[in-house]
Amino acid sequence: MQKKQYIWKLVWVNILVLAVMVFGIEAAVRWTMPGINNQGTDGNLMKDNRYGDSPGLRPGAQGLVFGKKVQVGRDGFIETSVPPDSTKPVRLILGDSVTMGVGVDADSSFVGRLAKYYQHTLRLSNASLIGYSNKDYLNVAEHLLATDTKVKGITVFFCLNDVYEGTTAVPMMSRKGWLAPAFTFLKQNSKAYMFLKGILSDRAKAYFDFDYAFYAANPDLVKLAADRLDTINQACIKKGVSFNVVLLPYEYQLRNKDVDSLRAPQHSLQLLLEERLINVMDATDAAAEVLQPAAEGYLYADGIHFSNRGHLAISRFIIDKKLTEL
Repeated sequence: MQKKQYIWKLVWVNILVLAVMVFGIEAAVRWTMPGINNQGTDGNLMKDNRYGDSPGLRPGAQGLVFGKKVQVGRDGFIETSVPPDSTKPVRLILGDSVTMGVGVDADSSFVGRLAKYYQHTLRLSNASLIGYSNKDYLNVAEHLLATDTKVKGITVFFCLNDVYEGTTAVPMMSRKGWLAPAFTFLKQNSKAYMFLKGILSDRAKAYFDFDYAFYAANPDLVKLAADRLDTINQACIKKGVSFNVVLLPYEYQLRNKDVDSLRAPQHSLQLLLEERLINVMDATDAAAEVLQPAAEGYLYADGIHFSNRGHLAISRFIIDKKLTEL
């Protein structure tokens, strides 16, 4: 009997020691590396089928995205400190989680910075949402062109992964099987997990390689994305609305800025858009010049989503290109 009690006592002591170690490591990472973001999006920010079969931001909602607060205005666009002005012409901003500005404060995102820069002449309405792809850009643009007479311009900020639908499996997730919920919990709640993941794997390269393959192996998918952007362009022409596309880079491309072959996705898409007479700009070269080391331009061990410094670089690129004149 005493031996059995001793064994159980030993088990609980070991469990306690393990728990203290785990929480100790978590506390240490949070204290020493506050810049590491958890991943996760509050579901209440989204409204299903807001734009046809595409979701959208829920008007008036607020919640956390990658650990940062997102406030959605009554008009269904992401709010910044710049108050919406109904007397100003609207440029609609479309993009995925990168343009949504996950992991940074709204005013620090490149859209937030641009909203402040143009506040006296233009109103930027950011309808971007995590998980969006080219199909969603078409749905949102068509809906708002038909319902919002203030829209005088549309800019799509296009990431490499926007050529495929948001339901497509992403690298590493599909291999986790039944453990996926546990890993999702860790991503959303443990900075120590994110820290270790960044050390043990090159996530930026993994995501780039995964998305790069679509351009090499699925040219029809890239052409479909270009056709959908052209459909937006043609609708804008009929409405007298300006339209342009900005291509955004991945960290792995900037890290290897002298390897021209890594620019192939942007080059192929740019060529297709120019053939359709769409105004398109590639931010890769400009970002590569100022974001060195490249990792400082992105969230910790991320490779896709910009840090404050990365958002600043993109906002300066857009200002230099005179967004309102495009």
